[in-house]
Amino acid sequence: MATRIFKFYGRAYSDSDPVSVTATFNGEQVHSGPVPTFNQLPPNQKSLDDPGLVMFEYTGSTDLSGNIPLTLLVTNGTLFFGTIHANYSGYEVEDLSAEILTVITTPENFWGDINQKSLGYDGKINVKINGIDKSQTPSGPEEIGNWYYGIQENDLFTCDIFVDPDITVTEIPE
Repeated sequence: MATRIFKFYGRAYSDSDPVSVTATFNGEQVHSGPVPTFNQLPPNQKSLDDPGLVMFEYTGSTDLSGNIPLTLLVTNGTLFFGTIHANYSGYEVEDLSAEILTVITTPENFWGDINQKSLGYDGKINVKINGIDKSQTPSGPEEIGNWYYGIQENDLFTCDIFVDPDITVTEIPE
C-alpha cells in the first residue's frame, strides 16, 4: 500500500463570491471550502475541452478501488464537475537498448485518470442531482472521455466513481 493523492477537477463559476464545495469521497469528508472560481456566469455546455482546474486534493491509499461513492454540495455559484486524477496511474520508461530500460516517470510521480473512458462511459455511475437521475449520452465519438455535470447552487451531486485497480501501478514490472 502506498499513499495516493487524488485530484478533483472541475470548473466553478460565480459572479460574486468564490464557489464553495463540500465533498465526501468513500464516506469521508475530503473538502469543505472555496474552490478556484471564474468570476463570470457559467457557460451553457455539458462538455468542455479540458479537464478543468484542480479544485481540491485528497490523500488516500493505492488500496482504494471499485465503485467509490462521491457527493458534492455546491454553494455560491455553479460547478461543472469533470473527473479525478491520481498518481500511481502508470509509469513511463524509455527503451535505450534491447536490454536496458530507463525510468522517465515513476508510478509515484505519474498522474492520470483513475478509470478507462469509452463511448457511453466516463467512470461515473448512479449519477444524481438532488436525487434525480442524470444520464449523459454522447452524440458522437468526440465526446469520449470526461463529461462535465453542471451542479447549481445548493444542489447535491451524487455518484459512484470507478477507481480501476488495473490502472493502479505501484511498481514498474521487471
